[in-house]
Amino acid sequence: MSIETSSLPRVTVIDQARNQLLNSNMLNPKSEAERTNEEAKSEIDVPSVQKVAVPKPKSKKKRGAQYHKPSICPNHRPASLIFTTDVPSEYPNGFKPPSPPKFFYNLSSHNINCIKNAMRKAGARRTHSDDYNFLWAKTQPNSLYKLLNRFQRINHFPSMFELGRKDRMYKNISKQQRIFPHDYDFVPKTFVLPSEERFLRSYAIDNPGKCFIYKPAASACGRNIRVVKNIINKMPSKGVVSEYISNPKLINGYKFDLRIYVVMTSVLPLRVYIFENGLVRFATKKYSKAKLNSRYAHLTNFSINKKNSSFVSNDDGDMMSQEGSKWSLRALRKYWEDHGWDFNILWEDIKAVIIKTLISVQSSVANATRMVSQNTNMCFDLLGFDVLIDRNNKPWLIEVNTMPSLSSSSKLDKLIKTKLITDMYNLLWLVPYSRKALQREHEDIQHMRILGTSPPPESNSILEKRMKPQMLNKTEKQLILELEDEWNNLGGFEVLFPHPDTYHLFTRFFETHSHFNELIWKWVDARSKYNDIPNTLESILYRPVSSASTRSLSRCSSRSSSRLGSRESLDKVKKKPRPRTSQPGIPRRNRTTKVSMNLRSQSSLGNRTRSRIHDSIDSSENEDVEMNKSIISKTNNIQSTEDLLVSLTTNIRRKPPKRLTFTTKIHKSKC
Repeated sequence: MSIETSSLPRVTVIDQARNQLLNSNMLNPKSEAERTNEEAKSEIDVPSVQKVAVPKPKSKKKRGAQYHKPSICPNHRPASLIFTTDVPSEYPNGFKPPSPPKFFYNLSSHNINCIKNAMRKAGARRTHSDDYNFLWAKTQPNSLYKLLNRFQRINHFPSMFELGRKDRMYKNISKQQRIFPHDYDFVPKTFVLPSEERFLRSYAIDNPGKCFIYKPAASACGRNIRVVKNIINKMPSKGVVSEYISNPKLINGYKFDLRIYVVMTSVLPLRVYIFENGLVRFATKKYSKAKLNSRYAHLTNFSINKKNSSFVSNDDGDMMSQEGSKWSLRALRKYWEDHGWDFNILWEDIKAVIIKTLISVQSSVANATRMVSQNTNMCFDLLGFDVLIDRNNKPWLIEVNTMPSLSSSSKLDKLIKTKLITDMYNLLWLVPYSRKALQREHEDIQHMRILGTSPPPESNSILEKRMKPQMLNKTEKQLILELEDEWNNLGGFEVLFPHPDTYHLFTRFFETHSHFNELIWKWVDARSKYNDIPNTLESILYRPVSSASTRSLSRCSSRSSSRLGSRESLDKVKKKPRPRTSQPGIPRRNRTTKVSMNLRSQSSLGNRTRSRIHDSIDSSENEDVEMNKSIISKTNNIQSTEDLLVSLTTNIRRKPPKRLTFTTKIHKSKC
């Protein structure tokens, strides 16, 4: 295109250039979209442009409505939120309140789908503030526990590192092994480095053919774990070294272990539940003793074996499938029974291993919980026990995970873990509450305390229980109600401890028998004799005692008062002034004779006093034994709720009073 500009004026040249550009569509005042549409209409042979479908943004999943389930004693404990895997239109065992208080949960660690989905279906809301009902997080400082109220729940007990760290777990179990060597034989020989390095060296020299496995003390997901044969030449600086179990049970030539899920709802008293289903994790290479360096053959951690190309994921979601690198515990039960083995025996042995392990740390965790708060119901813990089975079908404890993985890598994982979390929520009895009402209650309590009109606090003194055994305080009533509500909402859980049939087999392993533990044990013993538990609870906890029971209680009180009198007499004897070893006004040469005569008379008096005291103590102990025998016989033949109340409150283990020892110090005088 050429424009001649030599013989035309300037304005005419500009107009001519503009007209040529318009005709050639180089300067079209129409929009680009209109021009594209006109060209499409003019060309008949060109097909019409297809519209690309733009994906719509995903809508938020609908939150379910809050449905509540009443307690077994609805007048004395608030209703709990109902959690389900699916949201049905009606709840047969629950009710929908007209305006329920909002339920908030906080996930401070990371997003876990099974936790979020269960909360969403129950109508809960997520929050990032401290105003929550339920907190799922990693280990928290003790200062956080002191700020929780009685309606808030957190997923860890204080000092659970006593069980989660491998070195602390072996220390606690070895302490029990020294007392009960034949009962705590489910852990291989273990050495904690560097403190036990010399013992490891001597053990390796005495057993030259042994293989060992090294693990860091505080690590997870199989990091830095290795199998070592010549441990003397490859001695690590720190960590945990255990004797390697070289005869594991094999399925199709592959090594496997079990992931057992356990929920501990209370540590004082100890209440533990085991989930009926779990995971069976396989190695991805066939087991061989010759290849100790192969991590895929000797380690069963999912985080390690998923990187192997031979890993097979179970995506069909069949619980009974026996294919893939992960099975369900139900599939293992079927495999066990198909080969003629009794899985129930193995299951009971695994339960015993778990109970003994938890008892070994119960005292330390309970003391740490009492130090941060008096509310023992604010904590719970979901634990993952890793158990290995040898060729003799004996279970061995490998480690305990205080924060087991809840991520779902396959459909089988999703089904098992969603059911686990949902049933755990129902077991914990999570209660929505009004924050404004709780704040007003705290203000009223402070106001009454300032005015001096607040009621005296309830005492947990054992001596007071002996004086008034017909009275249970609020804490003891709450413990019994919590136990019954948990047993009424087990879902997929089984009672692990205290089980009515087997709890007495494990009571001897406790370091101390606390009052709350013995109260729950006696209730578990007595409840089997009653068919109508709700009415029995109402009768025991909240109804007055009849006259016949009052007479029996008065007899117990009189015996307690007689023992109390003997203790007062002991206090009087204890406060007697000591004899003077030097007397003024007596010549020095005669003082020794006088003092020795006084000491001889005082020693004879002390002997007579001690004999009377010992007689009174022995008689009181005999009375205690006879009373305990009578109470035990009553407990075995309970006919009424009043007798049950007497057995719950009077049969409390008591230590006998300390025996007094009289000592007289003689100061030597320089003559």
